[in-house]
Amino acid sequence: MKKSWINFGFVAVMAAFVFYSCGEDTPGIQGPELPKQDALVADYVSTTAFTATLSAKINGVSKTDLALGTSGILYCVDSVYTESVFKSWKEGNDAPDCLIFKGGRLGGDEYNGVIKNLYPDTEYKYCFFLKNGDNSLREISAVSSFRTTPLTPVYKNMGAESVRMFSALLKGTVTLNKSDQEYCTWGLILSDVEDGKLTDDSRYVTYQDYGYEGAPEGIENRFAYLRPATDYWYRLYVEYSLPDNKGGIVYGPENHFSTKTADDWGVDLALPSGILWAKGVLGRQDFEDGYEAMYNTSYNCRWGSVKPRYTIDEEYEYLDTLNNTYINIGDNIEGTEYDIAHVLLGGKWRLPTKEDFEELNAYCRVGLMRRYSYHISTATSSGTLITSIADIRGSNGQSIIINSGGMWTGTMSENGENPYCAFYGVNEKNDSAFIELCDTFPRDMSFVIRPVWDPKM
Repeated sequence: MKKSWINFGFVAVMAAFVFYSCGEDTPGIQGPELPKQDALVADYVSTTAFTATLSAKINGVSKTDLALGTSGILYCVDSVYTESVFKSWKEGNDAPDCLIFKGGRLGGDEYNGVIKNLYPDTEYKYCFFLKNGDNSLREISAVSSFRTTPLTPVYKNMGAESVRMFSALLKGTVTLNKSDQEYCTWGLILSDVEDGKLTDDSRYVTYQDYGYEGAPEGIENRFAYLRPATDYWYRLYVEYSLPDNKGGIVYGPENHFSTKTADDWGVDLALPSGILWAKGVLGRQDFEDGYEAMYNTSYNCRWGSVKPRYTIDEEYEYLDTLNNTYINIGDNIEGTEYDIAHVLLGGKWRLPTKEDFEELNAYCRVGLMRRYSYHISTATSSGTLITSIADIRGSNGQSIIINSGGMWTGTMSENGENPYCAFYGVNEKNDSAFIELCDTFPRDMSFVIRPVWDPKM
């Protein structure tokens, strides 16, 4: 039986051979048809978040048809109707529900094209097409699919450095594919709530177009005007916009830090009232803190405002523009919702009163103003700061440092027109210094705040 099986196989093979080679000359016998090659065969696809690079092999199409015709790619977001739309185009109909990419590069028997303006992380179906000059020939390849990559930047070296009471230096790196960079802006976002968004009241800084391939290394920003003893969350983001006015935002993983507390910020000057004066002005942790001083992060505020003044033309919230008069928010705003020191620091911190400054004059020695310089250095720059300062020293030897700028009190003047503010003054007759109080500046002027801690609050 084994020998008979071998002979049968041999005969079958020989019969097939004779059938194939002699069928052309033998009447009534046809040779087998070779499979017809498709005119277009998808060969290669590579995607980014917004682009797809595609190529196809071209078979059996004349050079004339290639030269005078049109080639390209039919593509659209994947749906159950996609293939029928493509076939309808081949039959001579328009395909309004799909996008036609014309162009690309023909080279020999190969077609290459790059489609742009795609959506990230989206499934597309596509086929290559050819048509000749008189539209008598329309060919499409088999329908294939591709998926754009998710817009997932590479995050590394994320960190918060030099975290203070009122500021922190945030750093990170984002890597975007070069083909995708033209669609995107990116940066750092900071929020006092988890999962903060650009559409919230989050703080953020934006970067774009670094002009070279790869990651814009060393993305960093110093966020100022933070609140002490507060939790903050930060992360990188990428925002994209496409020509059809559609876009989106992708966020990276969150990181967290907490600003320093103001627990040890008060200085005891042995005053009868028992109040403690802050080591620095609001917004600056310490007068000799180079990190803060380099960027001049003092809160310059209008009277009663609980936010720093960012621009010179920003409207004062307590000005009645219709009548050009100030809105009355009280004669003594210490410890109220209009007290920025109390709002930011909480607890027993508040604006100083007129009487608090008078107490400094009565029980402390105010030194003469002198030039002072010290070297400062941060992660990105360094230098020497020169300023004019004076010591205010209590009877116990403890002291605070002031400069010549104005400082708001929380006390309105007796005539109710302007608040009191405090300045450094010098008596030229006996060369002695003091704190001078005046009520000649309107409440929409910008001065610094020197908070006090009041044990009686």
